Amino acid sequence: MSRALNGTLSSDLQSGVITLSRCFEITRKDGVVVRLTDHHKDIILQGETYLSDGGFSSSAMESGENLAVDNSEMQVLFRSTLVERQDIIKGVYDGASLNIWLVNYLNPANYTALPGAFINRCRSPDSDSGIFEVSSKSSKLNQNVGRTVIPMCDADLGDSRCGVNLASFTVSGTITSVSSSSVFTDSGRVEAEDYFNYGILAFTSGSNNGVVCQIKDFGTGQFTLLDPPPNPVSVADTYEASAGCDQLSDTCKTKFDNFVNFRGLPFNIDNLSLIGGA
Repeated sequence: MSRALNGTLSSDLQSGVITLSRCFEITRKDGVVVRLTDHHKDIILQGETYLSDGGFSSSAMESGENLAVDNSEMQVLFRSTLVERQDIIKGVYDGASLNIWLVNYLNPANYTALPGAFINRCRSPDSDSGIFEVSSKSSKLNQNVGRTVIPMCDADLGDSRCGVNLASFTVSGTITSVSSSSVFTDSGRVEAEDYFNYGILAFTSGSNNGVVCQIKDFGTGQFTLLDPPPNPVSVADTYEASAGCDQLSDTCKTKFDNFVNFRGLPFNIDNLSLIGGA
């Protein structure tokens, strides 16, 4: 996409025109493309329709010298299904590619592409809105490339580098009591204290069916989620929960019998004793 000024946008800018809006094309990591505009009406740009959500806004981009990270925030209110809180919680917008255009909304043939960006991370501080934290693509040049070996394992439990079959460490159950959307209990659980810490819980029925959450703490049948799901949790809701890993060598050996695939540096170089285990 050329960044040259198209049409007469250059003349528009020089004349002090204020009929300008931005169009945003978000390509999520699952391949879904979402097109939004901060104008109050839809804009057709290059044959594509950029939808006005009625609750979408974006701050100005902040730039620094020497490839310093350019920062911006985009906020969306959940007034439609264009951007849903459930997707933000699932993380499908984290790392999404972002193309931005500056457009004269009275004449969309006059536009220019702004520097490319990506969505660092998303958060949903409440049930009504979501926040996208945006950085320029050039900021990636400041990031370290390559692997840094540390005492803890840097693989994700169950991925190809780890090799653990998560099906063997996944259980299903039914919620028997609810303290809050983040804290609830299955009285039928018999697993050890902390067994599901750092693991994943996926709701398989109820108003949160399909929502996946990270488990912060587990004990005596009680789950505490890192973040609450988008909808209330109810007694009789069903779920699947997978065991979690704290990335220590002792956990890898004793809990998962998988030390052969441990991806950290478990030995203390001074005395060759295992770090995190016997």
